[in-house]
Amino acid sequence: MASHYLYLSSNPIRFTPVNQHTNVFFDEANGEVFTLDKKANEEDDSALVVVKSLYGKNEVQFKNFNFEDIDYSQTCKSQRAEITSFFWTSNTEIILITNQSVEYYQVYPDRNMLKLLKLYSVGINWVIFQPQFSILMVSSSASGTALQPYIYGQIYVLVLRSVPRSQNVTLSAPSLGSVAGDIVMYALCKDSPARVAAILSVNIPGSFTAHVVDNLILVHHQSAQVSLLFDIFHSVNDPEQIPTVFPVLAPLPIETTHITLLGTEPVRGAKEGTTYACQHYAPSWVTFQPNIVIDAKLGCIWQIHVKLNVLEKMITDKNQLLDILLLRKKGKEPIINLCKQALTPGEQNTLQVISAIFDQINVAYKEAISNNDSKQNPLKGIFDKSCQKRVKIDQSELYSKVFVLFLDNTKSKKTSRNFLISVLIDYIRSLNSCRLPVQYCICELLINLIVESKSFYQLHQACLVLSLEKVYPAAFQLAMDMLKRLSSCNEEVIETLLSKKLLIAALQYVESIGRGDSVSARKYLELAQNSGDKKLLFTVMNYFESRNMRLRGTPEFAAEEYCDKFVQQVKQLYQ
Repeated sequence: MASHYLYLSSNPIRFTPVNQHTNVFFDEANGEVFTLDKKANEEDDSALVVVKSLYGKNEVQFKNFNFEDIDYSQTCKSQRAEITSFFWTSNTEIILITNQSVEYYQVYPDRNMLKLLKLYSVGINWVIFQPQFSILMVSSSASGTALQPYIYGQIYVLVLRSVPRSQNVTLSAPSLGSVAGDIVMYALCKDSPARVAAILSVNIPGSFTAHVVDNLILVHHQSAQVSLLFDIFHSVNDPEQIPTVFPVLAPLPIETTHITLLGTEPVRGAKEGTTYACQHYAPSWVTFQPNIVIDAKLGCIWQIHVKLNVLEKMITDKNQLLDILLLRKKGKEPIINLCKQALTPGEQNTLQVISAIFDQINVAYKEAISNNDSKQNPLKGIFDKSCQKRVKIDQSELYSKVFVLFLDNTKSKKTSRNFLISVLIDYIRSLNSCRLPVQYCICELLINLIVESKSFYQLHQACLVLSLEKVYPAAFQLAMDMLKRLSSCNEEVIETLLSKKLLIAALQYVESIGRGDSVSARKYLELAQNSGDKKLLFTVMNYFESRNMRLRGTPEFAAEEYCDKFVQQVKQLYQ
């Protein structure tokens, strides 16, 4: 059994570690590192404008690289304010955060100046900025119980309503120093107050930080040195209540990460070129969204990832596993493997489980193609399942990577062929329930298997396909092709159809094999009469009268056919 479901990227970005001569800064918006040394400035010359320094307590100094290397500065507008941080929302827009205000500026590098666009006077405890959607979250009340969201766009700011919180709860800055038993998650809405969307049951006291990777929430505990994996869509509460979400799996540490020391890392007793096992959850760790981990002392930047292939082995409930995989960007390969395993001899799932798997795959495929052109609201994020892109598994992929592969591996076993026939019949049922047309490759495989099996049991499965005709017209032709391949047992085919009270299907089959002129009219009319279906009786009568007209030039039956009572009954019904 695997012991890790998270790992760090194998090729981290390396930089000069923090020391007494070097400071390191991470540009979260662009994913770039700046190292500042007393002897040399290693700033990226491709940048248009950088913040060179915080000059004093209320002034920011800028440096232009592409305009004659000119320096200029901007003083915050709020009197007696102190600048605490800044965030770039684009190459030419910047937010200055002071202890008294949020100030939004347009930068004009060609004119060496800034223009104030918006100013919000508010007491600030701490802020956090999400560059992907340009959302700024401000802790603004004196008691530390309220959060104020701001959404920044090109030359505009959308101020959302404050996030409501209990007056008895103080919100500390989100960092490794935070302590909480549960994580309360809010959904930001443009036209209504933020709402509690979910509560993550962490249930481990101590310092933590969090990542969002492919809409899976990862919570890392420093003291326990383990991580927890949450899927926002798997809760145990009533849908009308705020969902409490529990970890998908038990807490586990991140997989051990090794680096080759370059000689600049401060590792005692280690020589350059030595392979070093990194300390996870170290005090020197700094995390950024969505999945960035930085160890400033080692000089490494990693991305954290989820091992989806390991989840296959850890989650025994196949339907729960499939629900998780269908919402992951790289979920297709694990889903194909899940389907293979479901059919593999010795590891086979029941037809009931396989049927549920097909339904999940086809529903997701139908939703994906139906919503292909719809626009998503980024504010809904991970809280709205309808906004998520789901993995599409096409019929041709299951055909080539699952069904044919299974047949190749078990082609000498009759029981395996019969099992696959049952699987394909159920797959067709699932496609039909989702209004998805069955591709030719699936039909051909099913027909060939039925012909090879020569089992009368498969006739009943063909009749199952026939029963879908009302809601899926193509099902009839598929079933007829299946039955006609059984040319050595035509009588059994006809009798099977009649026993299923599929009289019209039986007549169509008789016609398809060239025996329409010789079948007994009385037999079919009697079955139609016994069915109690007046419409069916009329249809069967019309068929045989047409046959009489074609063979003898008159719709009347011969005396020896003993069909007079049926003729009289039809006349009485439609007089």
